[in-house]
Amino acid sequence: MPHKYVVSLQATDALGLASEVKSKTIMVNELGILATVTHTPEWEDTGTCSTKAQTVRATAKY
Repeated sequence: MPHKYVVSLQATDALGLASEVKSKTIMVNELGILATVTHTPEWEDTGTCSTKAQTVRATAKY
């Protein structure tokens, strides 16, 4: 589900004079990540690794 963010910017120069405020609305979608995790043969030989390869799914929520 998209979400709206309003971003505002005002610049000030070295003398303290400020510009007018500019605003923009940004639409942001949910982020999904799919990754495959693998291990080196040395790590697998330690016996602490439960699988040879694992797929990881993650979704970022705001």
